[in-house]
Amino acid sequence: MAVNSLPELVKQVFIDNAVIPEELGEIEINHGLRLQRIACSRFDRRCEYAKAGNTWLLNEPLGWGSSSFTEAEYPHRWDMLIDGSMLCFQHQFVEMVFYTVTQIGSSERAALQKQQADQLADNSLSAELLQRLTQVLIHKMYPYGKLFSGELETVYGVHLKEIKRGMHMNMPFKPGYGTRAWVKGRPLCWGSNTGWNITQDCKIACCRVDYDDYINFEIEILSQAEIEEYKKQFSKPDEQLVNRLATLQQMHEKQLISEAEYQQKKKEILDLV
Repeated sequence: MAVNSLPELVKQVFIDNAVIPEELGEIEINHGLRLQRIACSRFDRRCEYAKAGNTWLLNEPLGWGSSSFTEAEYPHRWDMLIDGSMLCFQHQFVEMVFYTVTQIGSSERAALQKQQADQLADNSLSAELLQRLTQVLIHKMYPYGKLFSGELETVYGVHLKEIKRGMHMNMPFKPGYGTRAWVKGRPLCWGSNTGWNITQDCKIACCRVDYDDYINFEIEILSQAEIEEYKKQFSKPDEQLVNRLATLQQMHEKQLISEAEYQQKKKEILDLV
């Protein structure tokens, strides 16, 4: 049966169904009710909030769920003003929390529901992407030279945008440092096997090209239109271009050219695409 008035809705959700504190975060989306905590007291102060003609629905001692005995004797942990404008919750034996209650509009509630659905979709996409990139970059030790082949963009729908390259001590993002959570906990390999690590939120990648040569990348998730553009760009792989980039990378790893020369030559080659 549909509930129309605020008092009926508040009674149904909190008094009849006994919402627990862990569920309060979903109240706005599930029931269209917004709670604002206004006070917390060691004592029962319900009488201070009661007004003429607006009394508490139960106005009886509340339980706190500490044992089956108290649950049986005091079955309710919530009480409400009869107009639905305020709630009282017995959180612990000596702690009562008071909330004001307002009902949000249908359009705002729909927007919140859409926002939640979008967030769940993003979380699902991020989890799937994390699994794929872990397999491709970390487990298969994706060769640094293949970053210019377009494979990550056209097959996996991501582009690695270089943020910084340098020694370990100068890198802004590195596994084991800071507050970011990384997929892999052990040191990265280098040389013939390129070492990779990525953050668990799929935002940052770290690559170890040589002993003290690291690169940070921002992981960009491409739209379908961007993927199609990359497919056009790499529809006919230029083997000569890939070979030139690989040779340039080898020269840099052997310290035959400086970092500045390497970056300049790489830019010149990529500008030919």
